[in-house]
Amino acid sequence: MSSPVAAGQINSIRNYFILSPNQPPRQPQPRKLFPVFKKKVGVCRTKLGKQLYNGSTSDSSVGSDTESATKSDFRHRYTLSVKRRIVVYAQQHGQRAAARQYSVHHSNVTRWMRDEATGKLNIQRVSRYGNIPGSGGKLSYPKEIDDKLVKWILELRDNQVPVSTNMLRQKAKELIRPHNPMFKSSAGCARQFLSRHSLSMRRRTSMAQRLPTELEDKITAFHDFIVEQRRTYNFPLELIGNMDETPAYFALLPNTSIAQQGTKTVSICSTGAEKSLLTVILMVLANGTVLPPMIIFKGVRKLNLNVPKGMVAEVQKKGWCDTELMKIWHRRIWLPYTKGRQSLIIFDSFRGHLEDSVTNQLQSNQTYRAVIPGECTSKLQPLDVSINKPFKEYLRKEWCEFIDSQLKAIVPGERPKTASKQDIVNWVSRAWDKLQDRPDMVKLSFVCTGISSALDGSDDPDYRSASIQHEIESTAAA
Repeated sequence: MSSPVAAGQINSIRNYFILSPNQPPRQPQPRKLFPVFKKKVGVCRTKLGKQLYNGSTSDSSVGSDTESATKSDFRHRYTLSVKRRIVVYAQQHGQRAAARQYSVHHSNVTRWMRDEATGKLNIQRVSRYGNIPGSGGKLSYPKEIDDKLVKWILELRDNQVPVSTNMLRQKAKELIRPHNPMFKSSAGCARQFLSRHSLSMRRRTSMAQRLPTELEDKITAFHDFIVEQRRTYNFPLELIGNMDETPAYFALLPNTSIAQQGTKTVSICSTGAEKSLLTVILMVLANGTVLPPMIIFKGVRKLNLNVPKGMVAEVQKKGWCDTELMKIWHRRIWLPYTKGRQSLIIFDSFRGHLEDSVTNQLQSNQTYRAVIPGECTSKLQPLDVSINKPFKEYLRKEWCEFIDSQLKAIVPGERPKTASKQDIVNWVSRAWDKLQDRPDMVKLSFVCTGISSALDGSDDPDYRSASIQHEIESTAAA
């Protein structure tokens, strides 16, 4: 009859077994403390590791060396920065001391010191194709220009000045064109540059605009109304326009900036006027024309500013557009352009556009009105589709250049001064000039919203068309 093995002959419950009378007691096998990797990855190379792998270690030897066996007994891959740090320590305290300090084999320290002497640890790693990782190809200009660009970005970010990809592309064009006249400074080049130098765009979160449930029905009804009005009054494209108010601030903080990857805080320098509101009224026409803008500042005192010809600057107690300012806009901007001709203006459902006094003033000059259904402006308003975004980007660029010039002129640590109202007028004027140079973008915004399509429906575009949306975005980003 078999009997159980004595407790001293086993190490765990897994080794419990029944012995036959004629079978000698089986010796317990040593337990492998570390996983065994394939040869491609590497196996432990220390004496204890080999003993554990071959199973030739006794219980006593395993127990005595268990505490000294760590993950450092296995093969590791070290970065260049770690290797340089170990080499510096070895130069100061010796190779053996560095090997003990960083738990690496002394032969590695010897090899790394030899590489340091020959310069191998000081060059940037390149791929087998001869290009820098993340570059997508060999550089067509001296590498020193990349270093200048990185230094330029880091200096701006140290001052909390936001850096956009457009600013990067413009700066790269200025530095590279003397060396490579064919350099295009495309968006792809900017992405490759950011990847090469561990930089990326960082964005602030925002809430998406809510769309109505009956979106399709409201859009179809609006398109039918526009077609009916055009057939009835035969409006030419130069007399079909979209007018809207867009808010702006004295401190136009951008939503994104280039910064180092892994940075937890992306701070942006400000003048403290990011809540000082103003309103800009824009008017665009279906033939690509952009009428002069109207600026509304917060206040009650009469302005004494140098306003460019055609533009209008007014004040309102809260910096908003109200009924009286709507009448001023109609009298000073819209009426001089139409000169009493039959025209069509497309508004959103802001109540200042729908006041009876405003309606009567429009009708007295043969101006008809089409109101976009509530919460449909992102699909039906040309200004929202493609104009407001580049317009504000132009203003942000002006503000970033203003902040950069302020930081160069003030004492470090001092807050830069806030932009004046005259500065705002100048910025809006230059942004208006840039919009006037983009008539194709303005025309596409009316095509995408279905306002300027053919009356017979032959070229009626789908307002959801991905190709048209992509064309508008590429035109606005050009």
